[in-house]
Amino acid sequence: ESVTADLQGNEVTLDPVDVMVSVQQASDWASADADGIQVALSTSLTPELEREGMARDLIRHIQQLRKDTQLEENDRITIQWSADSTENLTTMLTEWESLILTETRANGIQQLADGNGGKSVSVGGVQVQLSIQAGV
Repeated sequence: ESVTADLQGNEVTLDPVDVMVSVQQASDWASADADGIQVALSTSLTPELEREGMARDLIRHIQQLRKDTQLEENDRITIQWSADSTENLTTMLTEWESLILTETRANGIQQLADGNGGKSVSVGGVQVQLSIQAGV
């Protein structure tokens, strides 16, 4: 259907053939449509989401250490870690400590002043020396 608009005193009529509608997706969004419904989601990572990802990375590495040392499922541990760059790690550990302790069956998390001779792992792009002690 045609649309008429007044532009600075001039009447302009636009017919459907005069208008082209297109969708251009922003690079940090994902979208899909089906059955007349459109959904768009932001794919940009907030600092909070990045720290959650770091926590889940750390949990995965700790679980692998538990497996490598052949601990029983219910064995309690203490987590020890050190890293050259600690700012993001300490913020993440403060926010996600409860989940990390629960998921890994740990009694505590200790930051060591220097390398602890543990396994070198990458957590959020930061190299971390990680070790666990059973029964502590």
